[in-house]
Amino acid sequence: MNKFMDGKRRHANPVVSTGLDDIDQSRIRIYFFIILIIVTVMLVRLWTMQVIASDSFEQRSETQRLRELPLQATRGLILDRSGEIMVDNRLSMVVSVDQDAPITPENIMKWSEVVGASTGDIEKSIEYSTLHNAVGRRVLALDVDEAAVARISERSSEYPELNVSMEAVRDYPRGQVGSHLLGYTGEITEEQLAREKYESYLAGDIVGKGGIELMYEGVLSGIRGTDVLEVDASGNPTRRVDRIPPAPGHSVKLALDSSIQQAAEIALEEATALARANGMKDAKEGAAVVMDVRTGGIVALASYPTYDPSVFIDGISFAEWDELNHKDSGYPLLNRAVMSSYAPASTFKPFVAYSALSNGLITQNHTVNCKGKWQGSTKWQKIFRDWKPSGHGTVGMTEGIAQSCDVFFYDVGYKLYNDKGEPLQDYVRNFGFGVTSDVDLPFEANGRIPTAAWKAAFNKDLPELQEWLPGDSINISIGQGDLLVSPLQLAIAYSAIANGGTLYKPHAAQEVLGADGRVIRRIEPEVVREISEVEKFSLVKRGLERVITDGTGEGAFKGFNGDVAGKTGTAEVRGKDDFAWFASYGPVDDPRYAVVVMVEQGGHGGSIAAPAARKIWGALYGVESVDTRLVRASDSSR
Repeated sequence: MNKFMDGKRRHANPVVSTGLDDIDQSRIRIYFFIILIIVTVMLVRLWTMQVIASDSFEQRSETQRLRELPLQATRGLILDRSGEIMVDNRLSMVVSVDQDAPITPENIMKWSEVVGASTGDIEKSIEYSTLHNAVGRRVLALDVDEAAVARISERSSEYPELNVSMEAVRDYPRGQVGSHLLGYTGEITEEQLAREKYESYLAGDIVGKGGIELMYEGVLSGIRGTDVLEVDASGNPTRRVDRIPPAPGHSVKLALDSSIQQAAEIALEEATALARANGMKDAKEGAAVVMDVRTGGIVALASYPTYDPSVFIDGISFAEWDELNHKDSGYPLLNRAVMSSYAPASTFKPFVAYSALSNGLITQNHTVNCKGKWQGSTKWQKIFRDWKPSGHGTVGMTEGIAQSCDVFFYDVGYKLYNDKGEPLQDYVRNFGFGVTSDVDLPFEANGRIPTAAWKAAFNKDLPELQEWLPGDSINISIGQGDLLVSPLQLAIAYSAIANGGTLYKPHAAQEVLGADGRVIRRIEPEVVREISEVEKFSLVKRGLERVITDGTGEGAFKGFNGDVAGKTGTAEVRGKDDFAWFASYGPVDDPRYAVVVMVEQGGHGGSIAAPAARKIWGALYGVESVDTRLVRASDSSR
């Protein structure tokens, strides 16, 4: 028994014991290596975190602890030449909603209730942000009262998407006066943020959208500041760590005279009303420019109809935007003085006369027998008619300008056509026609001086219309055909006649002022060109003086207690009523200003545009404040 048992133990134990030991040892070795690898990885990771990446984690931790909040700089002011504020700032309590907040009828109703504004006003503000592709946030309401602010603060957990801030917004002490020149502001768009010009801007920033606000954005905008706040784990501010205050924008002082600007705007409104009263039912738009002939400074620049820049402060609805851009509204956002160009009609004749005199094609004694029509050759089928069917008789240069004799200028135009090259086009370009003037206002029109090359290119698909014909030059000679100029270009050109041949670059701004009001930059007069053979101006000037004393402008300026020289113009436009023009300068002996007025579809220049110019001249001289609608100036000239 004992042997058996002993033998059994001797037989069983070695087999079982040896097998388990091998397996256990193998597993232990595997576990050991796994643990070793894990520990090694953890040690390497720990060493990396504590030694190599310690600075990075410390910086990240600090970043999560601190928040930087941008501080918007206050925009600079815009002043007129005497220092009167045209565009100011005022503080407003603003409620905005995060960009990603869902726009639903339920949310609009909730926001309306807590803000204290109608749902219509809330929808209008949101529409404006959508319309102008604003990013970052959407303003719901401006000038929110303290009760609304308290409601939003008390119920912040219900409205985490709403933000309340005190912000400076634009203010317009003179209302709509000068709106086309001043421009307006609005939230920056995604398209603007993508431009290099706006690389330092953030979503939600307010930027200039037109006029001086746009062209001097870099001057007016200032430099953003920063609030550095320490926040807790929930992101709530606990204390201010640092503050870099914003630097306010510089102010811009203009060459503009606000009183003359207002007179020009009233004159345009009255001129269109007078034209409609005279049967020109579509006379609803116009433009006027007043320029300092000694510097190129823009004293006034008006476009009619106008608009109220304050409507853009808290946003406009789709319906309001559509109305501003609908043809029936007259496109009030369009600055017709700078952005549009037209056939200048007889206001162009002085430059044709100068071209012919300077080129030696005519002398100061040149005359033409005007019988009411002109035909340069018996081979021509075309007969060019004068505005006066009975004709003007024998007409010289001064009489031709004074009476706006078309036949005289048909003859001059034909002589210019027959000369070598394109002398007419070459000479009138010296006055700034056909190119932008580089004025400090946006979207300036080029105008057009048609040439043989231009006509061929324009009619590339119509070979029969490509040849430059005598009639092309003849039409230009009376300011018609394919010729186009802007009211600003005409003012520049008349300034050059007035001052004896100096073509100045026009400028709306005059000075840039620091926050303390000191001048940090002056916009000095810039001469573009000195026109030669100025002695030829004397004959042209005498003709322009006679326009007022005994010519086509006599009726409009009868009894006027001031000294003016000028030229009427009546442009024929296919499919529309005639456009009325008047271009002028004064005083005659020592010119200071040039004044140009244009009324679209207004009729005759002498009876519509000239009375409007008279009102502006009255304001310049301080001699009268006439209602142009009461001026009875009968004129049928071209």
